[in-house]
Amino acid sequence: MKVTIVNDTTYRVSSAVSQSFKAKPDPLNLPKKTAQALINRGDAVLFDPETKHQGD
Repeated sequence: MKVTIVNDTTYRVSSAVSQSFKAKPDPLNLPKKTAQALINRGDAVLFDPETKHQGD
Protein backbone atom coordinates (compact mmCIF):
# COMPACT_ATOMS: atom_id res chain seq x y z
CA MET A 1 0.00 0.00 0.00
CA LYS A 2 1.55 3.33 -1.03
CA VAL A 3 1.42 6.05 1.59
CA THR A 4 3.04 9.41 2.23
CA ILE A 5 4.37 9.98 5.74
CA VAL A 6 3.20 13.36 7.08
CA ASN A 7 4.63 13.22 10.64
CA ASP A 8 7.83 11.67 12.00
CA THR A 9 6.65 8.52 13.75
CA THR A 10 7.55 5.09 15.11
CA TYR A 11 5.44 1.96 14.57
CA ARG A 12 5.83 -1.11 16.75
CA VAL A 13 5.67 -4.20 14.53
CA SER A 14 6.04 -6.65 17.42
CA SER A 15 7.32 -6.61 20.99
CA ALA A 16 10.91 -6.75 19.74
CA VAL A 17 10.70 -4.83 16.45
CA SER A 18 9.76 -1.25 15.65
CA GLN A 19 10.13 0.92 12.55
CA SER A 20 10.78 4.66 12.37
CA PHE A 21 9.53 6.85 9.55
CA LYS A 22 10.51 10.42 8.67
CA ALA A 23 7.99 12.83 7.18
CA LYS A 24 8.71 13.38 3.49
CA PRO A 25 6.69 13.82 0.29
CA ASP A 26 8.03 10.66 -1.37
CA PRO A 27 5.64 7.69 -1.25
CA LEU A 28 6.54 4.51 0.60
CA ASN A 29 5.25 1.06 -0.25
CA LEU A 30 4.36 -0.52 3.10
CA PRO A 31 2.54 -3.68 4.17
CA LYS A 32 -1.20 -3.03 4.41
CA LYS A 33 -1.35 -3.54 8.20
CA THR A 34 1.47 -1.04 8.83
CA ALA A 35 0.10 1.50 6.36
CA GLN A 36 -3.41 1.31 7.81
CA ALA A 37 -2.14 1.76 11.37
CA LEU A 38 -0.18 4.88 10.36
CA ILE A 39 -3.18 6.28 8.48
CA ASN A 40 -5.47 5.62 11.47
CA ARG A 41 -3.05 7.50 13.75
CA GLY A 42 -2.88 10.44 11.35
CA ASP A 43 0.82 9.96 10.61
CA ALA A 44 0.33 8.98 6.96
CA VAL A 45 -2.06 9.47 4.06
CA LEU A 46 -2.74 7.30 1.05
CA PHE A 47 -0.50 8.26 -1.85
CA ASP A 48 -2.47 9.81 -4.70
CA PRO A 49 -0.39 10.47 -7.84
CA GLU A 50 -3.05 12.93 -9.06
CA THR A 51 -2.39 15.33 -6.18
CA LYS A 52 1.39 14.92 -5.93
CA HIS A 53 3.08 18.28 -6.44
CA GLN A 54 6.48 18.04 -8.10
CA GLY A 55 8.99 20.82 -7.75
CA ASP A 56 7.35 22.43 -4.70
